[in-house]
Amino acid sequence: MRGVEAALLVWAEVEKGAFASEKLRAVTADVARTERTLATTLVYEALRRKSLWEHLLEKLARRPLAELGKDERAALLLGTAGLCSLRTFAPAVLVSALVSEMKRRKGHGAANFVNAVLRGAVETAPVLMEDLKSSATLKEFALFRGIPQWAASLWEREIGGAQAKRLIRLLAMKNFASLRLASEGERPAYLEELRYHGIHAWPSPLLPFGVRTASTLHPPTLPGFAAGRVSLQSESAMLVGGVVASFWEARRGILDMCAGRGGKTALLAQLLPEARIEAWELSPGKARAHEREMRRLGFSERVRLFYGDALLLEPQEPPGMVLLDAPCTGSGTWGRHPEGKWRLSERHVSLCAELQKELLSKAVRIVAPGGLVVYVTCSLFREENEQVVADVLSRFRNVVDMPFAGGKLFQKGRPWGAALWPLLPWIDGFYVCVLKKRE
Repeated sequence: MRGVEAALLVWAEVEKGAFASEKLRAVTADVARTERTLATTLVYEALRRKSLWEHLLEKLARRPLAELGKDERAALLLGTAGLCSLRTFAPAVLVSALVSEMKRRKGHGAANFVNAVLRGAVETAPVLMEDLKSSATLKEFALFRGIPQWAASLWEREIGGAQAKRLIRLLAMKNFASLRLASEGERPAYLEELRYHGIHAWPSPLLPFGVRTASTLHPPTLPGFAAGRVSLQSESAMLVGGVVASFWEARRGILDMCAGRGGKTALLAQLLPEARIEAWELSPGKARAHEREMRRLGFSERVRLFYGDALLLEPQEPPGMVLLDAPCTGSGTWGRHPEGKWRLSERHVSLCAELQKELLSKAVRIVAPGGLVVYVTCSLFREENEQVVADVLSRFRNVVDMPFAGGKLFQKGRPWGAALWPLLPWIDGFYVCVLKKRE
């Protein structure tokens, strides 16, 4: 399968609600490495600035995109993104590949239309983009960098125009993969293995078991992945896990209240080999992925996973620590998971915040006296972060905010917790707040 064909297949699934990373792994599992790279690049470039490409195509196609068939619309979005973003791929080759695929799928009429619009984009799109890039208005600043208008406006209200622009610029940065090794002592040897396989990598200066790369990676193809020697994880998630581990006290159990696919559960199991860990997960699909991850890493005997709603489940024993990595808008990870931002509106922020208040209140109620609740989101909206903490602190007088030393990348929240901005290609945006329940 060619890269362009794979990109179109993945795009169709993403339009139905699938995650790009999961579908790319599935569709390109048996695709040549160069074609897999092309497919991945086209899909992510189209997703990162989808509103920009739609804006340009409305002008270039001279008709509303909603009037086009889904195949033509997909070809135009992927093609425009590729023509305006790729620096090592000849425009004529990309246009030809997309036109050929349209001819195969829809016939000569659709192919000729796609050909005409994309060839016009080669000359016209850069001029239109330059006008947007140099604009001083927040609306066009956000449009050029692929941030929804409602999100830009919300950040402007929460943190001011200058900081909103800084955050938007950071979220537009291209992300690269980082790896977590099962043993920090293996890092020199593992770096050599990666170089042998043609993967440029180097040690993370922030984490003794972390590795940075200058690319995106297909986890199953990594040396030692099946054997549990290495995992794909952002450095920000690893740093947050380090904050949790720094507060753990021996002989006290940990509850991972919304465990997802098990990334942070596994990190805690690695960092705290003596800890008893209980994990809850509502989604059957994520729970199955969690079980697979624990088996792959050899943690199945140490981690007890329970299916169900965190608002209804009760722990097997009062935990000394609760990690609540709460469901959220994921705004801090939009650079890595760009499809999410186009499925949301400002209303979703408030809906997430209401659920977060319920979950955090539940965590405070079930943690043992003297225990800690670590509240985490991968969002950078204050409504999901400081305002949720404020609500819970106002209702639980026996709970206090605990300061922590997360490192120089963390900035103090206003006034509770701390935020991690996506300052580097291996770091996503996170918010962390540690609450202590008095005895």
